[in-house]
Amino acid sequence: MTRFAKLVDRVIMNMLTKFAHWFQRLTGRTSIFLAKVSILLTLIASTLMILGLVVPIFPYKISPVGAFIVGLVAIMEIKQMSNLDDAENTFFSSTERVKHSWMSSDFGTRMVWLALSIYRILELCFDRYPVNIWRVFVVVFVYFGIYFYYCFIDINPLPPCRSKLLNFVESFSLKPSIAPSEK
Repeated sequence: MTRFAKLVDRVIMNMLTKFAHWFQRLTGRTSIFLAKVSILLTLIASTLMILGLVVPIFPYKISPVGAFIVGLVAIMEIKQMSNLDDAENTFFSSTERVKHSWMSSDFGTRMVWLALSIYRILELCFDRYPVNIWRVFVVVFVYFGIYFYYCFIDINPLPPCRSKLLNFVESFSLKPSIAPSEK
């Protein structure tokens, strides 16, 4: 079973690495940026889960204990966002290109979050309540968001490069021309 799990992890990490490198070449943003986006989506979904406890408009109900746990996770995510900002600013400035020690996840951490994510999706499929888009949104962005965060922080970004998207947009801009000097 461990060999199968490691194979699944390797395949997913290879696909996410290719995606992160493609995204970096396209936009100039690193995998650290993708990790921040994952945390931001998880934070939004966590906030909406907690609001579902208080405001009856939201159809997703969570227990007070669950809301407390989700709140703690959200607070930790806010701290991670500031850590990721520091890491993105200093990643290429050092000559060793060493990652920060807190910015690593191991195989076990990724597998736990992947298993939780799959379990929650299966729970949605076989739940007695009807599946609605709200519940799918919360499950996907809370659990898979954390899983993708742990994946993206383990991907080494490419060296800094000019984005293809920026080059494309600038190709439509007016190029400055040198005016002939007046005599």
